[in-house]
Amino acid sequence: MRYFLTALTLAALLPSAVMAEGDKRVVTCQASKICDELGVCQPSDTKITLALSPIKRGPNGEGPHWIEYSGQKYKANNVTGRGPIVWSTDGKNMHTLLFAGETETIWHRLIFNPRAHSTLEFLTCKDAS
Repeated sequence: MRYFLTALTLAALLPSAVMAEGDKRVVTCQASKICDELGVCQPSDTKITLALSPIKRGPNGEGPHWIEYSGQKYKANNVTGRGPIVWSTDGKNMHTLLFAGETETIWHRLIFNPRAHSTLEFLTCKDAS
C-alpha cells in the first residue's frame, strides 16, 4: 500500500482504480541531477511534463499505455500497475520510469547509438492539475 502513496503525486503515471482506459493523467517533473553509467552525476534543471493514458488495463492497472512528453507519443508498458513503465523511442533505445518514493521518480535511459550508454535522471513530480 505504501507504493500507492506515490500515486498521490504521480497519479498521472500510476493508474488508480478509477483510471479508465483512455483516461489521461499528467504530471510535471523537475530534475535535480543526471548520472551516467559510471556514476558521475551533474546537476540538472530539466522540467518535463509527462502524460500517461491506458490503452488496455489489467486487473492491477498493468498493461499497454501511451506515454507523452516533449510533443511525442510512445507506446509503453506499465509492468505491474505500479511500474516500472517501459518504452522505446525508436525500437532500440529503452526508457524506464522507476518510482522511488512519494514524489521521486528515476528515469533510466539506455541508448545504443552512437555508442551504448545509459543515464539516470532523478525527478521530483507532482500532479499537473
